[in-house]
Amino acid sequence: MPRGGKGARGHARRNPEGVLQVAAGGYGFVDTPEGEYFIPASKMGDAFDGDVVEVKPTSVNHDRPQPGKAHNVVGKKPTARVVGVVRRAHATIIGRYEIAEPFGVVIPEDSRIQHDIFTMHADNPNVHDGDVVRVRIVQYPTRYAAATGVVEEVIGRARTPRLEIDALVASHNLRTDFPPEALADAGEAQVGAEEAIRAGYVDLRDRCIFTIDPPDARDFDDALSLDPVEGGWRLGVHIADVSWYVPSGSAVDAEARLRATSVYLVDRVIPMLPEALSNGVCSLAPNEDRRCVTVDVTLSPEADVLDVAFYPAVMRSCARLDYGQVQALFDSTCPPERDRGVPCSDSPALAKHPLGVSRRAELRVAPPGPARATDAGLQSLRPIDAALPGELGEYGTASASSFGAGGIDDAVASRLMGLRGIAQRLKAQRRRSGALDLESSEVHMTLDDGGTPVGYSLRQATEATELVEQCMILANTLVAQYLERRGEPAIFRVHESPDPAALGSLVPILQEFDYGREVDLDAFAAGNVRAIQDVLEASRGREESELVSMLLLRAMKRAVYAPECAPHFGLALDEYLHFTSPIRRYPDLVAHRALKHALGVHGGGPAFGNAGLATLAEHSSAMERTADEAARQSQMLKLVEYLAGFIGSTFEGVISKVATYGFFVQLDSTASGLVDLGGLGERYTLDVRRQTLTGQDTGRVLRVGQRVRVVLVAARPTARELDFELAD
Repeated sequence: MPRGGKGARGHARRNPEGVLQVAAGGYGFVDTPEGEYFIPASKMGDAFDGDVVEVKPTSVNHDRPQPGKAHNVVGKKPTARVVGVVRRAHATIIGRYEIAEPFGVVIPEDSRIQHDIFTMHADNPNVHDGDVVRVRIVQYPTRYAAATGVVEEVIGRARTPRLEIDALVASHNLRTDFPPEALADAGEAQVGAEEAIRAGYVDLRDRCIFTIDPPDARDFDDALSLDPVEGGWRLGVHIADVSWYVPSGSAVDAEARLRATSVYLVDRVIPMLPEALSNGVCSLAPNEDRRCVTVDVTLSPEADVLDVAFYPAVMRSCARLDYGQVQALFDSTCPPERDRGVPCSDSPALAKHPLGVSRRAELRVAPPGPARATDAGLQSLRPIDAALPGELGEYGTASASSFGAGGIDDAVASRLMGLRGIAQRLKAQRRRSGALDLESSEVHMTLDDGGTPVGYSLRQATEATELVEQCMILANTLVAQYLERRGEPAIFRVHESPDPAALGSLVPILQEFDYGREVDLDAFAAGNVRAIQDVLEASRGREESELVSMLLLRAMKRAVYAPECAPHFGLALDEYLHFTSPIRRYPDLVAHRALKHALGVHGGGPAFGNAGLATLAEHSSAMERTADEAARQSQMLKLVEYLAGFIGSTFEGVISKVATYGFFVQLDSTASGLVDLGGLGERYTLDVRRQTLTGQDTGRVLRVGQRVRVVLVAARPTARELDFELAD
């Protein structure tokens, strides 16, 4: 009888297939065309994380009760088991070598891979116990036999400094060495400032231009300027002219394309470009002539965009500022109590357009050929000579005598005060158009010379960081609009609207927080951006604020690169791309080439056809995910290593996730750990929909977002895992 059933003809029904994603708890999920399935840890078979697998459903759950079907639980994903591996994701594994004669057992560094790889120690006599190695799999595990392999490379020797980060780099297959040809290209690069001006670059070396970056930044690819002009302000966004030094098709370009992004790990940076470029001629270092591509934006006093010009230029940064210096200036010149998004002084009515772009706005460019800023079609941007430092009108509240905080020059400080007000207005305009403002903290570990963690700090959004962010968003958007209107091929930044089902799953949690009285949760579940904003606003100042942002972020789709222009949901923009970081992101470099091509400037031109751009966009998105994950894991590894010195200490945190076996608590340091339900003295029932655990004897309820006190009982740095017990 055919598998299709009695009398069935043709092919038997195939089981669903999809990529297996294994969670920290050992269980996994497989997203298939038929839907997403939950895979218990005991039903993984011989599959590894990332494998394309065939699954056999064991339950089919729906969002409604099914009388007589005990396997159906409302709100839970259907369960399945892995019955076969269609395609393997790992040909090699990075792991720690342990000698168990006659074997050398490789224990994967990635805790999501549950199978050890066996080798013969006699074949690797120079590999020591505890070394980190790369092993090539010869035989994958089966029901009857373990996985076997051969050691290809020793990544790092046992007990050597920074071994764990070396292993992390290897596990993500990050490229660390540049080919000799790429290094040769980079070593020959010269700024050639005077040559650039003779070729038509505009000389901006007399303008007050400065950079603002983290204190530990090594490369500077964006700079800002602000000057009063007739009718308002001239905001200059000046970006390193990387495309001049990285010609399409060169050896250094080929390597940059493969890397697609720089990777910022806890103890090192793996750059997209060789150091001679990234920290040398491309970097907008202070008091050095540098080539740049400038976006000059004429703004009204209300921060409406009146005019835009794009052109290549030569600049000289007059100051290298860090976020702390700029924030110290702001803190010293304005009371901390102020309305969010509103300048310290009285604010005029906000513009209605998402960008505040007037219908009079024009996208204009400086023509090629030798020219000065004032006779290159930019007459409307002529500075007002009578304007004095410290007299930037309503955008600042301090006099010139109060500037200079943190060693900042008065001329620079006055412009920072003006930029502060502009950024606040731009942010308010974006919020009115529907942009989301998610709160988050990023941990930054402090290491000693040997790589041992000695402390940490949390990096959060400040007025200083938002100032730079708002100016960069504006420049990115204006370039995207110009290229889209010209029909110029480029790589755009796209963010799809969230799936209503994902938002709907958050409604019971928000009801637990009692948000239903303040927010239309039905509109929220439908994806109404105003309702999403209302949820974020309702959470401000509450202990679950960051958790709400985190849950919303999980429910959102990830922004990606694409060859076609499409809306960016999170920013509420119809056109957007990345243009302002070409030293560290390849899509930005593509945008520079596209803009130069549109301007008729030497060095422009699309590097690929539309098909090539699609492949490059997909590759850039994948490498961005890899870089982000590697950076996060490196910080967590060192944070867990640091917390290992505090075993037995009590911490406060927020319940971030509940499961049948326990719940996860996220500390204020952003580290997360598991509380095992087995240690609580009673059985707990999981309510998946409300995301709560309820004690069967005491009725005690543990819910996502609840603040609890926990005791740290174990820390495993390599696995980046913590174990807690409730302190109460």
